[in-house]
Amino acid sequence: MTDARVAQMAEVLTRYSLNLKSGDKLAIRGSTLAEPLIKEVYRAALRAGAQVVTQISLPGLQSIFMDEANDEQLSWVSPFSQAVTEMFDALLVIQSDTNTREGTGFDPKKLSKVAEANQPLRDLLIERAALGQLKWCVTLFPTAAYAQDADMALEDYENFVFGACLPD
Repeated sequence: MTDARVAQMAEVLTRYSLNLKSGDKLAIRGSTLAEPLIKEVYRAALRAGAQVVTQISLPGLQSIFMDEANDEQLSWVSPFSQAVTEMFDALLVIQSDTNTREGTGFDPKKLSKVAEANQPLRDLLIERAALGQLKWCVTLFPTAAYAQDADMALEDYENFVFGACLPD
């Protein structure tokens, strides 16, 4: 059973934050920890008539990538990310980390190489958003890691996040 607050948050994201219309192409990015919200946003977006794709990540993949990737892999730009940036009408990123400090030990040179390779996509995203061609939103799904960072119990943190994201 889905927490009613998650369904309400999905409605706010799809109807207000992204203002999805019939035929809009929406990409949803998030980790498996955000599964309840991803499902509800997916449902609400379909009800709004949007075409929806998801990009679900697993906790720990970024660490594996940063440990194992060679220069060619670090410089590779995902065709999926390229397509979303160039052709989609809306992008929703749901932050949902299991470890908010996972990247603190990453090699700065590797991070720089990845950032440099993806800079043209970031520039295009900003340009398309400024021109009104791309609606985007970044939100947060409450996790134990975020609650710990806030020195709060998970339930208290969930109440805080959902209270901040929902209409009165």
